[in-house]
This record gives sequence, C-alpha cells and structure tokens, in this order.
Amino acid sequence: MPLPSKQDRVKDLFFSYPQKKWSFGEILKEAGISRPNAAKWLSRLEKRKLVSHIKEKGEFPYFIARESAEYENEKRAFALEKLYASGLLSFIYKEKVDVCVLFGSYSRSDWNAFSDVDLFILGNIQKHRFFPYEQKLGREIHLFIYRNVPELMKINKGLWHNILEGYFLMGRLSDATQHIPHNPQKTLRAMRKRLGYYPVKEY
Repeated sequence: MPLPSKQDRVKDLFFSYPQKKWSFGEILKEAGISRPNAAKWLSRLEKRKLVSHIKEKGEFPYFIARESAEYENEKRAFALEKLYASGLLSFIYKEKVDVCVLFGSYSRSDWNAFSDVDLFILGNIQKHRFFPYEQKLGREIHLFIYRNVPELMKINKGLWHNILEGYFLMGRLSDATQHIPHNPQKTLRAMRKRLGYYPVKEY
C-alpha cells in the first residue's frame, strides 16, 4: 500500500477523529510532517471549508467542519481512495464475485478510526483471503458472503435495507438472478413476501 501524501495524512486525522479538536502541535506529531507543510495543508482545508479554526476559551484549535456541504462527499471519496490504495478493490474485481456492496458507516460519512468495513458479497470467496487487506487498512473487514440468491432469503429486513443503501462496488442484485437454476421470479416473490418489498428494484 503506497504511503499517504502529506495532505492525506492531515485529512485522515480529521476524518478518523471527527469529534476531536486538534492543536497545531498535535497535528505535527500525529501526521509526522513539518510546520510549513502542516500550515500549508491546513490553510487549504480551511479555504475548502473542510476544517474550522476558531479561537475559544484561550485556545485556537482546528476541527472538522461537519456542517460543510463538502464534508460528506469528501469523506466518502477519501474512504474509497483508501480501499483502492490497499488493493482491495482490484482483488475483488479479479475474483468470481457477482455482486459486492460496501455498506455501513464506511460507505457514508460517519466512519471514524474504529469503524470496520462492511462488505456484502454474492459469490464464492473465502474470508481468509481478505486478511492481508485488513492489515493494510488497519481495520476489520466484516464480510457478509452468500453463494447464491436463495441464500439471500436468510437476510433479515434490517440488513437488506442497510445493504441497499450502500455503495455497489461491483454488479447489481438483479444480475444475480440469472444464476437461479429454475424460477428466478418465484424466488424473488418469496423474498418479497419475507421482506415486504422486492430487494431487486428492476422487478
């Protein structure tokens, strides 16, 4: 996994610890960069309204500007860039996976330093093969692996909702119906009866 840029090291601090207010000295220490570089990147993040720098109670901390219109999109994109840099996305694309969905906090803007990576996978893949990417990311990868569409009927309604709100890294759920050997429509109707709605929006 390539080393993060100086800018990314600074951004990672704010995204990973969104509740924390950082002193300039703490940023220097944790990001491992020089004072001029820290000042440059903090100034740029302020201009983009991703970071605020407001004097309060005798202190002058930096903190993430979560009210910013750019914050959510920037943080989502940053998470995807980290997944790409780890090699995880390339690994998934090379495997025989029909559908892969990133969901949960890491697909949104509310992840932090302690969040895991939730992946829904429709396909035949072994969990242990994801271990190297957990090491690179420094995060647990929480896998929800299903080998075929009938197995999807075991998923409860709440989990389905979370998956469908996620980010499709590969395929669509409707693509998977071609792998049902007999009657895909019957299976989907059964899933609708269980969940209260079709999990595949095209039907």
